[in-house]
Amino acid sequence: MVCIANAHLSVEPVPAHAHHRLLTVSYDVTIDPTDPEAAHPAHERVVVRSVDLHDAPVPPAPLEVELADGVVHLGAGFHRRRHATSVARVDLDVGRDWWDTGLSGETVPLSEFPDHLVALVELSIDGAVHASATSEVVTGSWGPLGSG
Repeated sequence: MVCIANAHLSVEPVPAHAHHRLLTVSYDVTIDPTDPEAAHPAHERVVVRSVDLHDAPVPPAPLEVELADGVVHLGAGFHRRRHATSVARVDLDVGRDWWDTGLSGETVPLSEFPDHLVALVELSIDGAVHASATSEVVTGSWGPLGSG
């Protein structure tokens, strides 16, 4: 049996690059030594996506950042996994947050930035998904006008 646990997503500043944020996904994989699939290579896919929490009048701009997509040889036992990538702050929000004014002066939303993010982790063996996990939703404002 293959299990994924403790999936965690974080969005942190990149110290030397104020215009970037570091997306980090960490998780634990446990593979039972009696599982016949334990010796097989696995296809690991880790993606960070925007999610719609229906807290704005329009859906968020779509966002998908791939942190891992390849073959890993884990073997039986416990494995702590971590993947990270740097992204431009503007890709994470405010540049995509558009509003307009209607004929009566009212605010009309056009698009919403992806301020709610989630990480998806999937391990497949021989084309079949053996384990998957979703991190908690991380909410913030990371773009040029954001404080995070």
